[in-house]
Amino acid sequence: MWFFLGVGDLFHINLSFLVAFHLKFSSFYLPDKYLFLLLIFNLSWIVIASFFRLYDFDRITHLENILTNLLKAGVLHVFVITTFLFCLKASIFSREHLMYTYFFNFILVVIWRLFAIFLLKNYRRSGYNYRNVVVIGSGNIAQQMVEFFNSGDPHGYRLLSMFYEERPKRKFKDVEMLEIAKLKEYCLAHNVDEIYYTMSISDKDMMNDLILFSDNNMIRLRIIPDFTSFLFRKVNINSYAGIPVITL
Repeated sequence: MWFFLGVGDLFHINLSFLVAFHLKFSSFYLPDKYLFLLLIFNLSWIVIASFFRLYDFDRITHLENILTNLLKAGVLHVFVITTFLFCLKASIFSREHLMYTYFFNFILVVIWRLFAIFLLKNYRRSGYNYRNVVVIGSGNIAQQMVEFFNSGDPHGYRLLSMFYEERPKRKFKDVEMLEIAKLKEYCLAHNVDEIYYTMSISDKDMMNDLILFSDNNMIRLRIIPDFTSFLFRKVNINSYAGIPVITL
């Protein structure tokens, strides 16, 4: 995914540069100084995109966050190029060409990002690029996770089974329910990618065993705290010297 997006960004940056050059000078032939500037354009964008992690698409990343980071990266890129030209005292470059370049580049890159997200969602709707997940627990949080995974929104998760300890608090329609003793065998047999733990974390032996099992088998373990008592409020978690602090 990152390679697909990165190549697309560089293609549209170079295309914008060439179109702007043609509009200004009625030619597609770039002299050496503009070839050098184009190289700086590409290298600086690669560094800035890495800094903002533009190509690390989380499966739950919202569109507004993607576009915001893209805008921040664009503004920083303008600042870097302007600073670079100022340090070189490079008044030989056309300001009009730069303005055209950034105008076309902003439009093309935003359209490209929206189109890429559209393609990815349709790709997932077709049954590809999925992560196999299981949920441990049968309480309210587990029910919310089941509703999320089965919502039909193409986040790229496939819920395989639910696991419970002792007796399940509730049953889930169209979801397999198994005892937690069968978890390890099931995960290895069904190529599980992620485990979502929704039960109490007071059982240190169980938690340590799950962490060790997940690490040894390249399975991501996600622990979901119960914030239902903070309903209708935004919750922010910070760490003070390793101590989790919840802010409402």
